[in-house]
Amino acid sequence: MNKFSGKASLMATLVAAWVGASSAQAAEIKIGVVLPLSGALSGYGQPSQKGLDIIQSITPTLKNGDTVKLIVIDDKSDKVEAANAMQRLVSQR
Repeated sequence: MNKFSGKASLMATLVAAWVGASSAQAAEIKIGVVLPLSGALSGYGQPSQKGLDIIQSITPTLKNGDTVKLIVIDDKSDKVEAANAMQRLVSQR
């Protein structure tokens, strides 16, 4: 569970980094998520992605008019892959 807690913490940090101040015009807010969609920890990642998909389908637009785009990357349950995925997300900002 420590690996999962660490990844959840990283995910929350990334979400906080991508959410900016609201503006007068509607914008697309990109939220990067690194999940273990394959490999040993996929039992945690796949349900998490389904939950994110459900939330996005229920509320695709925020109250201020901004839309949310999820960028989901599979870390293959590997810490090196997870670190590389985080670097890719940060560089896409």
